[in-house]
Amino acid sequence: MPHSDDFNVSGVGVDTPSVDYGPSQDFVVHNYLLEKNIYFLENVADMSELPAGGKGASTISPFMVS
Repeated sequence: MPHSDDFNVSGVGVDTPSVDYGPSQDFVVHNYLLEKNIYFLENVADMSELPAGGKGASTISPFMVS
């Protein structure tokens, strides 16, 4: 199975509420990605416009949630 160390991964996007399994208590994926300095985006809707294979440039702008 491919591993993130096998690729130059800088970010991960998922169309789910979390990169971890819903009832996770230890947040293994969150911790792994943060340790590797890989950012993650959750609740990303309609990723169908991304290039095949996920390669491409994107601009992600932070926003304030209050």
